[in-house]
Amino acid sequence: MEKTFTITVATSYKEDYQMAMLKMNELKGIIPVRGMGINDKSEYHFHTSGKISLLLLLEEERLSVALLKTFASNLLTACKETDRFLLYEEKLMLTPEDIYYDGTEFSFCYFPGKEIEAKAELRKLADYFVTKLNHQDEELISRVYFFYELATKGDCHLPSLLKEYLAFTPPKKVALVKERKDQEARAGTPPGKIREGSGKFFKRRKKNKWGNFDDLFIDEEL
Repeated sequence: MEKTFTITVATSYKEDYQMAMLKMNELKGIIPVRGMGINDKSEYHFHTSGKISLLLLLEEERLSVALLKTFASNLLTACKETDRFLLYEEKLMLTPEDIYYDGTEFSFCYFPGKEIEAKAELRKLADYFVTKLNHQDEELISRVYFFYELATKGDCHLPSLLKEYLAFTPPKKVALVKERKDQEARAGTPPGKIREGSGKFFKRRKKNKWGNFDDLFIDEEL
């Protein structure tokens, strides 16, 4: 049995050119959708057989560098497809429950009636990725917070943002670390500072530009 999910809108259905484009063409990275009118309402049926939502995926496994890079690459592909077929990347749904994964690639739902601003949705998605961090993976931390920084910039042209993200190279040593209660109690460490194995001292401070996350600190070499 085919798996679908439905969005219902309380207005009469009228098929515009966007739905015609989606119906007549197979767009890479975009989930097939069909629209219909029922009792003065509009229904949009998205066909998601063989896929799992990002929300469920990250409840079952950890976010990884490879998964995040695949997500960004696949989303960029979907954006290019919207441009190729005279559609709007702003209509791609970017909530974790509406992004789907088939074990290899991510696919995205295109909803012509979407009214939420892409910038607000992208910011919430970046917040969500932060909550799924593995604090032992320094490269992942660096990549997630770079994505967060891009998502919270004033300009939010999605294809440009994704290209900048995919071109990002993390620093060799990532200084973002998860707070540990016993670090400042280490022998010989000045108050408010952390000693590494090299004997160097580092000053710890919160990085407010990343948002208000209690377990996020940055170490700066003195």
